[in-house]
Parts: sequence; structure tokens; C-alpha cells
Amino acid sequence: MLQAIGARQARRYFLTAESFSAEDAHRFGLVHEVVHDEAALKQRVETLVETLLANAPGAITEAKALVRDFAGRAISPELQADASQRIAHRRASAEGKEGIAAFLGKRPPDWMTHA
Repeated sequence: MLQAIGARQARRYFLTAESFSAEDAHRFGLVHEVVHDEAALKQRVETLVETLLANAPGAITEAKALVRDFAGRAISPELQADASQRIAHRRASAEGKEGIAAFLGKRPPDWMTHA
């Protein structure tokens, strides 16, 4: 929490135990978006689910690993080489080849037809 909202905000809310609004949570970077009613929430969830299902499952897993493994690290030649190697491996995978073939063939990739 301290890293997410920063020392100044943390000091205030930790000491006062005040509640804060969804808009404040958005401003602090604790949530990505705020919707104001149930219908808007339902629509936004549907849109995000469709977006996630359109992406290759293995690529999503690898992207999450990249963030986990690289966050907070200084960019170095070793880090760049590691990232490049991971990306090349993903592109050369069966899933990566299917994604490229689907794009070039102007068709949905097979992971979308099996979702």
C-alpha cells in the first residue's frame, strides 16, 4: 500500500483511518477505472473479458511474468537480453506462430475459437 499510494498519502490515511472514495483510489493508482453504476460495470467487465480472450493465453502468462520479474529493476544489457530472448521464444512458439498465421490470414486465432 505504501509503495502504491506514496508516503504522503499513506501517512494521512494510516494515521486518520479515513475512508477514501473510488475516485481517490483511482487518483492514487489503486484502481484502474471507476464506473458509476451497475450497467456501466457490467459493460466494462464484458469488454475487458472479450479483450482478454482475444489475447493468446501463453502470451498473457509471459507478459505477467515479465512484469513480475522486471518491475523495479534498472534497465541493463542483461535485462534487455533476457526480455529479447523471452519475446523471441514466445514468437517462435506454436501459439506465436498461430497468432502470426491468423493475422496474415485475416482470421481469428485458434485460441479464440476454443474459448
